[in-house]
Amino acid sequence: MRGKQREPARSVFGRWIDAQLDRRGWTIARLAEVAGVSSPRITQLRQGDSTTREMVQRLSQALIAMDADEDAARRYTNEAFRAAGFLSDEETCSPDELRVHGILYEAGWSEVPEPVQQVILRMIKHERDVARKAKEEGRAPSPPLPPENS
Repeated sequence: MRGKQREPARSVFGRWIDAQLDRRGWTIARLAEVAGVSSPRITQLRQGDSTTREMVQRLSQALIAMDADEDAARRYTNEAFRAAGFLSDEETCSPDELRVHGILYEAGWSEVPEPVQQVILRMIKHERDVARKAKEEGRAPSPPLPPENS
């Protein structure tokens, strides 16, 4: 995932929020309540105000809370990150990356300095690329860290 939000994607994210509200028949107040965000903030986002990864995560988690299907949850979260400009159209987050991002968010990701966030995100992307290459070569990926008892 990228660190900086692409400018043109801001209105795309607002349209994405609108589409999700329409799809569920939710009001802004309902989304605000479920996400733990103020209604005025959601209105600002719908109108194109800039956002953060944490806010995208919070809104996507609130919107998928009613969906028990893990594939649907992953799809909605990827859609949200694309709409907000944090993923390109070609990029997706694996279930593991989404779990890691959720863990980071819960652990206070917004308090982590931006340069450290970028290093962590590059490490996650590197591990994904190594695993993908290993799969393409027909071998098991090596673990990112040696076992503790080595």
